[in-house]
Amino acid sequence: MTTLHTNNPAHLAAFVALNEAWISEHFEIEEADRRLAANPGAIAAAGGVVFSATVDGAVAGVCAVVAKDDEVQEFIRFAVDPAYRGLGIGRRLIEAAIAYARSNGARQLELYSNTKLTTARALYDSVGFRVSREGPHPDYRRVNVIMTLDL
Repeated sequence: MTTLHTNNPAHLAAFVALNEAWISEHFEIEEADRRLAANPGAIAAAGGVVFSATVDGAVAGVCAVVAKDDEVQEFIRFAVDPAYRGLGIGRRLIEAAIAYARSNGARQLELYSNTKLTTARALYDSVGFRVSREGPHPDYRRVNVIMTLDL
């Protein structure tokens, strides 16, 4: 059974590990990744939310939402353990993130991605995200596309 959790401190180590795993698989860990890994609790402390999905008690996927400004929130650090992919966990996480952003009055949800992450991009497209900017990002070398969802 899949269960969604919000800001569960016991899941923060898995949040870091799952994100470091997918980033390392496709890209290089960057300084911003290291800073967040050192203090993942900072997301909730700053008013954001960390979602985790468990299957029979094991953390299977994670994501977070943080405020960019009064109207825009960011969908960040989305990862699903390869052993649990294809089970709809990613969709449940992104739908929870969208609902959270809406409930907090955001007008838009934004995410950073890369064109080579085709499976993730297909999921983003399927829930309504659209490309809003392509090209290099000033903070992350791996980012070459920004997608937004109007709420």
